[in-house]
Amino acid sequence: MNIIASLIVVDPDLAEQLVEDLSELFRASLNDDSDHPVALSEELTLCRKYVNIETLRLGDRLHVDWQVEIDEHEVKIPLLTLQPPLENAIYHGIQPLPEGRVVTVRIGEENGKLVVRSRNPLA
Repeated sequence: MNIIASLIVVDPDLAEQLVEDLSELFRASLNDDSDHPVALSEELTLCRKYVNIETLRLGDRLHVDWQVEIDEHEVKIPLLTLQPPLENAIYHGIQPLPEGRVVTVRIGEENGKLVVRSRNPLA
């Protein structure tokens, strides 16, 4: 919220976009329709919105390497399956490092199953 407040004067269009992104993340977190999976592409859109917000906070310290090796429009997953682990990877693996680094998110298939791996530079 502090980032948005500081952007209102200097870049109102970006501040408005952040409010919209944040609203979409809030709506998703309050959605109680967990019985209906969403396309992986929809979940990735939410994750990218989250990363955009965090990038404004962390600046050049945060980089995300997206390695999506499957058709994100074909696969369905429960809403907010990817965003919480991504948030943890950023919070615990990037935020404490003054120089920042890269969070890698790899999504693929192994033995007929969806495999999601997120990796940050800290143990």
